[in-house]
Amino acid sequence: MFKLMFVIGLTVLTMFTSASASASAVEWMLMRTPPPANNADLVTICMQRVETTANQPSLGTWVAQLNPALKENCELLRADLRAKRVYLAVPGFASYSGGLGDKYCPSGQSGVTYFEGKYSRTECKSAFLENLSNTGNGYLTINDYALSVAMKDAKVIAMLERELTIIDQAEQAKKAAKVAAQRESYHVAARDAINLHLIAEFEQTYGKNDPDNLLPEVLDRKPAALLLEYREAYERAESIMDLDDFIAKYSSNDSERLVPLAKKKLVDAKKKEVGESTRKLAEEAKRRTNEERLRKKTIRSMHEKYQRNIDVSSVQAWNTVRTFEIDCKMQDRRSLPLVNVLYASIRDAESMGGTLKYTLDSRGKHVRIYSTAYRDGKRLGGSSLSYEINEWGELRPHGIHPDALYNACLGPMGRIWKMPGD
Repeated sequence: MFKLMFVIGLTVLTMFTSASASASAVEWMLMRTPPPANNADLVTICMQRVETTANQPSLGTWVAQLNPALKENCELLRADLRAKRVYLAVPGFASYSGGLGDKYCPSGQSGVTYFEGKYSRTECKSAFLENLSNTGNGYLTINDYALSVAMKDAKVIAMLERELTIIDQAEQAKKAAKVAAQRESYHVAARDAINLHLIAEFEQTYGKNDPDNLLPEVLDRKPAALLLEYREAYERAESIMDLDDFIAKYSSNDSERLVPLAKKKLVDAKKKEVGESTRKLAEEAKRRTNEERLRKKTIRSMHEKYQRNIDVSSVQAWNTVRTFEIDCKMQDRRSLPLVNVLYASIRDAESMGGTLKYTLDSRGKHVRIYSTAYRDGKRLGGSSLSYEINEWGELRPHGIHPDALYNACLGPMGRIWKMPGD
């Protein structure tokens, strides 16, 4: 028999279904608390009567539907299959003072629904509630007899047990499928373990869990895997480092006499490396020579083309500017001749469609350098002071940040620097 236990406060009333339901006793409890919120494991039971008698809500033939798509015209129950608990899904409880206690389905509570989409006082009536409060705003108790008859007629407990069996069978099938997949992975790993890495991985994974005793067979492949690794290591060894590693690793275990061959490959690799290094050094030297030749050619070309753009007031002024060099403070000891900076500025102005001219004015050892810009033969504004060299040989740029001159040592104005020995 199925045993149904109604939990009312601290009192338990035991009721039994018909003897034909089952031969084994399974305890189910009807809870007097609302269904737990946010419990995804709860199932919904829709209770409906095929026929009824007015004003006798406990009479009639009841049928039950599990997890219905629509819940209209249902007396709703909720069930926790694992805990074997059934909840009467009345709209809610409301607590009142004055010793009246808790009430089910308070009719004055806004938003309380019993039938989907409705929440009037008459809809709050239920075949499973009784004892309307003296204020008429809710029911005080559950009609145990009506509910027991309805659940018996609808064979609710048997339906829940069948659902629980289906769920258990599905879970068992899922577990069996997982075990089968794990077993398949285990056999595939054993089949594929043909190199040292996969053999070690199989031993680590299944060494303590080898149900079909596949590990001995896998370990028997280790000598062949070692030989395969030895041969492949020789084939891969082309660089000096790889050949050194191969010789060190297999000198004492050279079953196929590959170490002498590796030593010969090592000699060839070193010769090749020396030749490659020599070739690269020669190419670099040639590149540097070409760059130096081009640098000197560029400076000569600028001097021949733009010297006429520099007017001098005296030979002393020209000699001071021509010989003035900015120390680039670089490891190769390059310097930046000031006159090359002037030439490069004239060239840059020309590339933008203008003309730039410099005037060198000296007063004793003090030299000032003025610049004047032209476009289409017309002068653009007056002359402006660009540089001056004082009597102590210090260069002071005007309108130009000193860092710009040092940056010119790196090439933004072209390869206009001077090297030792030029």
